[in-house]
Parts: sequence; structure tokens; C-alpha cells
Amino acid sequence: MRIMIADSHPEVRAALRLLLEEQAATWIVASEAGNAIELVNRVRSANPRVILIDWDLPGMRVTQAGAGSQRADKIFVALKAISPQAKILVLSTNPEARDEAIRAGGDAFLCKSEPPQQLMDVIQSLSVGIAEERAQSSWKPLPNLPVEPIK
Repeated sequence: MRIMIADSHPEVRAALRLLLEEQAATWIVASEAGNAIELVNRVRSANPRVILIDWDLPGMRVTQAGAGSQRADKIFVALKAISPQAKILVLSTNPEARDEAIRAGGDAFLCKSEPPQQLMDVIQSLSVGIAEERAQSSWKPLPNLPVEPIK
């Protein structure tokens, strides 16, 4: 299974890559991104099945009062348009971000303080969901849709 990691800290991306690739031989980190623009621009070539996104990724959210997660909404919609089979797992240091992240379009949420096995379990759960979707007779892959890079 192909996984993409989006986190602004190279050390966190490296640790996640090491954890994921050591724990499951069939999982490969297909790409990494350090901000929301890189994430959207790289997702097509990465063709991930699961995207790990830090909720505090630069460019992810609007910080104006009352704006909520409008920017995250648009980014998640763009990711799903480019890679409709991908599941989005939002990671955060703040457990209170869960509801907002799910409303914005995340498929799952996990606090970064959770033990590594919890991350592995959530990714496994998402991958089972992907397999079940494919098993449905109505599932058909969508063609690559042209999407302009976010600037």
C-alpha cells in the first residue's frame, strides 16, 4: 500500500517513514510534503492509498476568527479529486482538533501522542475500508482529472 506523509518537520516525516516501512513490509512511503502546496502538487504522482496530514501543516488552515477550516476543506476536496481512492488520516498534537478535521473531510483522526501501534491500527483499518470499496461492484476508478497546482 502506498502512503504519503505531509508534515512540516523533516524529522517527523523521517520517523514516520521508518516506522511505517519497518512495521509493514507491504507499505511504502510513496512521497512526502512539507506544506499544503507540495502536498497537492505531489499527490498525483505518488498515487497514495492513505495520506497522513499534520493538521498544522503550513497552508492547511485559515487562521481568521470564524473562518474555521475553510482552507483545509478546499485542500481535502482537491486531494480527493486528484486521488479519489485515497483516505485522509489527520494527525495533530491537539485532540480538540478532531471534530474540525473530520468536518473538513478527513477520513480519520489521530493524536500524535498516541502510541505507534495505534497509528498502525488506524492505517490498517483505512486500508481494509479501501479493499471493501473496491470489492463493491459499483466501484470504478476515475480518470486522472486535470487539477491546477495551488499557488
